[in-house]
Amino acid sequence: MFELYPSQYIGKPFSRRKVYEALDHVVEDQRVRFESYTFQYNRTTYTVTLKDVLYFESQGRRVKVWMDGGREYVFYGRLNLLEESLSVYNSRFIRIHQSYLVNGRQIERFQPGFVTMRNGSSLPVSRERRYEIGQLYSDILSQNAKNYI
Repeated sequence: MFELYPSQYIGKPFSRRKVYEALDHVVEDQRVRFESYTFQYNRTTYTVTLKDVLYFESQGRRVKVWMDGGREYVFYGRLNLLEESLSVYNSRFIRIHQSYLVNGRQIERFQPGFVTMRNGSSLPVSRERRYEIGQLYSDILSQNAKNYI
């Protein structure tokens, strides 16, 4: 007996373009699966998988990492520097407020004044960033929809 977990289905008749799109999806899925962020706190080094990060919260000089599954971490740092270092991940991480940097793929619902994360947390969206956040969230939803077609 075989257990298969297909990433994409290609219906017949299929074209070369469809095959390349499916392969691109598989490569992207594998890349996202292994992206990580490493930080130190109290002389201990931690590495978290970015796809499992719900959001980062600034608490003064500390940054709290909220993970899918309820786990939390804290480290000393600045959200601005963290945002800059995560910018290479194609806008997946979105600065919604002075105190919050969220994983766009972990947003369950967007409303003009706040976002609801998959863990149920409701986070404020700054007035200046509402339109931009709405556009980025729409882009993420569109990208996710393309991956399932």
